[in-house]
Amino acid sequence: METIVLDTNLLILLVIGQASRRYIDKHKCLKAFTRGDYDLLNSILSQASSIRFIPNTLTETSNLLKRIDELARSDIFRKFADMINLFDESYIESRFGAQTEFARLGPTDSILLLLSDNPSLVLVTADLGLYLAAPGRGLNVVNFNHQRQANSS
Repeated sequence: METIVLDTNLLILLVIGQASRRYIDKHKCLKAFTRGDYDLLNSILSQASSIRFIPNTLTETSNLLKRIDELARSDIFRKFADMINLFDESYIESRFGAQTEFARLGPTDSILLLLSDNPSLVLVTADLGLYLAAPGRGLNVVNFNHQRQANSS
């Protein structure tokens, strides 16, 4: 598989799970996810040649990762820093994102759509709005929720 780009929710799941699987049950932003979802995400990522971030997703993730007790937060942010150093980052100016699905999806998801215009990238998302917008643009997209359903069958 090509390089994967994750949405904010999945990046949060990845970082939290990497820090400690038990934090998945404790983190306020991960109520919709389980430890099994973390395992599934790792399985998807194991097929990728790389992971790519955008600054917008990293910023959103950083702000949301803080929603856990201080002891866990230190572990989580150490793991987050390690991950940032490991993978590539691409920057697209917000003014270009404002020309796409900005009003409906917001800046981060609009820029994820633009980044995913690159045919060697696969967008993996748990966000229905982002998922529905991507195929209309001819983008490679994987709906994580579909993968969850298929995995539970």
